Amino acid sequence: MPEVKLLHMADMHLEWPFAGMGVDGARGRLRREELKAVFAGIIDLALREQVQVLLLAGDLFEHAHATRGVIKFIDQQFRRIPGTRVFISPGNHDPLLPNSYYQSYPWAPNVHIFGPEAERVDLPDLPVSVYGWGFDAWEVRECRVAGLRAQDPSRINLVVVHGGDEAYHPFRPADLAALGADYIALGHIHKEGPVLEQGGRVIARYSGSPEALSFGEPGEHGVYLGSVAKDGARLAFVPTGQRRYVTAAVDVTGAESLEELAEHICRIDGLDARRQHCYRLTLTGAVAPGLRVDLPVLQAKLADEFYFVKLADQTRPDYDLPALAQERSVRGLFVQRLLALEAGAPDEAERQRVRQALALGLEAFGAAGKGGAR
Repeated sequence: MPEVKLLHMADMHLEWPFAGMGVDGARGRLRREELKAVFAGIIDLALREQVQVLLLAGDLFEHAHATRGVIKFIDQQFRRIPGTRVFISPGNHDPLLPNSYYQSYPWAPNVHIFGPEAERVDLPDLPVSVYGWGFDAWEVRECRVAGLRAQDPSRINLVVVHGGDEAYHPFRPADLAALGADYIALGHIHKEGPVLEQGGRVIARYSGSPEALSFGEPGEHGVYLGSVAKDGARLAFVPTGQRRYVTAAVDVTGAESLEELAEHICRIDGLDARRQHCYRLTLTGAVAPGLRVDLPVLQAKLADEFYFVKLADQTRPDYDLPALAQERSVRGLFVQRLLALEAGAPDEAERQRVRQALALGLEAFGAAGKGGAR
């Protein structure tokens, strides 16, 4: 039975600004270079596996930030795999605008870029048809997949398209099922996963982003590689991401100094992992009264221990609050009132503010020096 060797990827976002991480300019530039390295690694994979069709489902690069040099780099990668047909469906970050490099750059002969009208391309050496459509604006609020319906059921019919939510080309699984395709490569959602299954076979899926771009994208990231025939798609997930984004809470109970806080934090992972990945950590638990959790100083102490770490403080001083609340004093009344406010707070953010006020107040009362610490 004829089949086609296929690689499905999307959402590479070359030249992503990484502004949301709050990293310095040099770190952001380094991450952008790492994205290029990941992309080159995917092309290595396509070359090594002799992939016949590469379906790239949008957001290959950032239109707002891309330079001709980055586009040249992308094109050079495609020229390394002349035997692979590359099909690109422009997305909402790299739309086919009049000033797009998709329009003006002389792309390699093996690259086909779909435009704003649904299009079918038949491969001359295989019974394979590839259907696609691309964004021509930053937003597309109507479903446009109807024009991608397979016209010859005897061929292996592939679809590559970007979108899937309200402002960015909305479609439903039923819309995809109506296309009669053997495999639909989707982009836009940065987490991999199936969208349409029929008879136990995945017909449409998101590949996710090959490299995580923010703390909103935890877990492994990669591409899908395998083959598609008329009896189904046999594609496996291949991890390609260099760095993971890890969000976690760290219990630092008992810490009496910044050095001890740092020791607790470093237990989150081994040194190799800490120097490879990005961490967003929330410090929790009860620490010694009077210990000032100075996050800028603490992060400086951890500079050699982590590639990137962002800290938040939700610790509390280790006061015996029930005992303090029983005191017949202004301090006891203060603790009673603040505990009542905490109990009646509408959400965790408000409770945290009350705890901070309680800690500051007790520090002002000098509770640690008057028997209030555990």
